[in-house]
Amino acid sequence: MKKGNRVRFPFLFSQPMKYLVILLVSFFTILTDTIGQREYDFSLACQQAYKDILHLKIQIGREQIARIKKQEPNNLIPYLLDSYANFFELFFNENPTQYAAQLKKWDQLISLAKNGNTSSAFYHYTISMMYLHKAIIEIKFGDTWSAGWNFRRAYGYIKDNKSLHPGFTPNLLLHGSLETVAGTIPSGYRFFANLLGMKGSIQNGMKSIQQFLQTDNSYGNFMKEEAQFMYCYLSFYFENKKAEVIQYIQQQKLDIVNNHLFCFMLANLYQNAQQSSKVRSTIQKRNPSNAYLNTPVWSMLEGYAALNELDLDDAIAALTDFQNRFQGNTYLKESYWKLSWAYYLKNNLPAAEQARKQAIQKGNTFTDADKKALKDAESATWPHPVLLQARVLNDGGFHQRALEKLQQMPKQSTPVWELEYQYRLGRIWDDMGKDSMALVHYNQTIQLGKYRKEYFAARAALQIGQLYEQKGQFKKALTYYEMCLDMDHTEYKNSLDQRAKSGIARCRKQ
Repeated sequence: MKKGNRVRFPFLFSQPMKYLVILLVSFFTILTDTIGQREYDFSLACQQAYKDILHLKIQIGREQIARIKKQEPNNLIPYLLDSYANFFELFFNENPTQYAAQLKKWDQLISLAKNGNTSSAFYHYTISMMYLHKAIIEIKFGDTWSAGWNFRRAYGYIKDNKSLHPGFTPNLLLHGSLETVAGTIPSGYRFFANLLGMKGSIQNGMKSIQQFLQTDNSYGNFMKEEAQFMYCYLSFYFENKKAEVIQYIQQQKLDIVNNHLFCFMLANLYQNAQQSSKVRSTIQKRNPSNAYLNTPVWSMLEGYAALNELDLDDAIAALTDFQNRFQGNTYLKESYWKLSWAYYLKNNLPAAEQARKQAIQKGNTFTDADKKALKDAESATWPHPVLLQARVLNDGGFHQRALEKLQQMPKQSTPVWELEYQYRLGRIWDDMGKDSMALVHYNQTIQLGKYRKEYFAARAALQIGQLYEQKGQFKKALTYYEMCLDMDHTEYKNSLDQRAKSGIARCRKQ
């Protein structure tokens, strides 16, 4: 083509077309600005979906989210609610196929959340919560390195939000929770704390959560259930306020019938507070509607509670149901090991041996309970039946029955059995409020087991620390908490360290 003979499109520059081009450019500019300024509006519809998801009505919540996205296309809160729904489904059921799919979608949700109005107080809060949800689930599935980075991102965003929006009360809830947990990170995960740059404080973190619970505004009202859930768990496990937390649940009249998250929480707390007789009744009173998340975790809790009562047939039925329906791997080894106990105590050794092999072959070892189950199963040795019966009875809160069982223990026993015998006596007297008797047997446990790999000596030191802390003798308590930390070789190292660190922080008012 010769120079000067360029192809021309004169119709593009005609007067009508100029107006059309200007109109189209203006339209797309407005559209781009609108997308770039999407808002975070916890509308009434979003609040209802949020409530349903927290109650574990996950499918109903998802259906509402889909409608809200159509009705409120510029609202980014529905994507935060997607994150909540993903979190609870994966936390309870651990479906590996769903995890692989949702992991990619989580990144998409976070990217969408970052398209909102950066001046909104919900901008950093929403992104922080999404990263936290993802991090917790990654830990469940063993992706600890990625989880560490996502915890760091969650903490960074909420820390920035506190600076940018100091009067935004939901900051108290999220930052307070992260600060509480960071104050008790066990030594086995200390690299996480260094990575996060977090200096946690149980006292400050819990104070923030309590302050949020006292907030009298719209956020304090519709986020109250989530705050109560966080407060109860953190106070129970990190502040060691077991009786106080259960009393709080009762005084606040938390709905454990129609809110399945609260029901799970209370049943779980009863189990860990040695009140197994209340676990099954709590679970059985929950709303039976099919609208709630179908999770076999209920069977696991019922199975453990039945075993604690030596109701062996019910324990076998419930634990078998859990194992047949659960799609994940966490607590699977522990459940099979406890199933083996039930068969063992029924003198069905072939079935006990089969369950023991399943404890070795199935599940993972991400939790200390599963690690201990695997180690015990691989040892191919069975506990003394008297010690085992005393253990499960005492764990369930049946202290007098447990003490009566220990009286049947033969005088001639192995060093390991003698070590556990002393520890069991200490725990039973402790749980019965007989402190002086408990201290005698705990100290004997420490002397017998301080150089052994079994957890009994370290746990005895932890229990003595708690006894002295309750008496206000903080110097003595610190001595035993630090003794617990110094036993580097012991089983349950991470969980024992976390509880000892919590005790140290409480004694030092940190």
